[in-house]
Order: sequence, then C-alpha cells, then structure tokens
Amino acid sequence: MTYRWETPDAVWLEDENGHFMPAASPGLGQLDWTGYGRARSADLAQLLGAAVPGACAHSAMYPPEFHWCPQCGEPLVPAAMQETWRDWFGPSSDPYLPRGVPHGLPVTGLPLGAALE
Repeated sequence: MTYRWETPDAVWLEDENGHFMPAASPGLGQLDWTGYGRARSADLAQLLGAAVPGACAHSAMYPPEFHWCPQCGEPLVPAAMQETWRDWFGPSSDPYLPRGVPHGLPVTGLPLGAALE
C-alpha cells in the first residue's frame, strides 16, 4: 500500500493504482479484503458513509471527506445518497424488500423495516 489515510470514521489504504479500501473502522474493527470483501464494496461504502464515484471507475469507493476523484476530477457522491426505495407490490421473494419487513406487507410496511434495520 502506498498511502494510509486516517479519518474519524475509518482507516483507509490507497494502493499505487489509486484504489482505496478501508482497513479498519471503530464499529467494525479490522476489515479483511480476501475472499468476497471486494464484491461487497457497495454495501461497505454505504455502511461507512464512503464517497462513491458518479461517472468514473477509478476506485469503487473513497473516504467520506473526498468530494472529487483525485485522478480525473469527477464529482463523488456520498453512498447514502445513492440509496433509492422502489415501490414494492410484487412477490414475497422480491430482492428490494428490506429484510426486517415481514413478507407480504404492502409498501406502507417499509418504514417499519427501515427502523428495524
């Protein structure tokens, strides 16, 4: 790793290609990127409140204090702002239903599921 970035929320590592990855977080402890860690980068970015690229693909996520991509200057968006709720009127196996909502409830049950998570 080339650089180590320490923010109030996490410790980030930047490699020689400019890719960022969280190394530790006070709430999560040490993060292991072997195995399926990179496949869950979108979930981890949302959990840590990381900044994600809007138009470029230089890195999957950046520390939350970053507002522009360091390589191309494209604006970054906080991961929490990318979350969108879809209307749910489909079958109980619909992947967009929060896991805390009992299956089969109409869309009015979504705030309950968000509060439970």
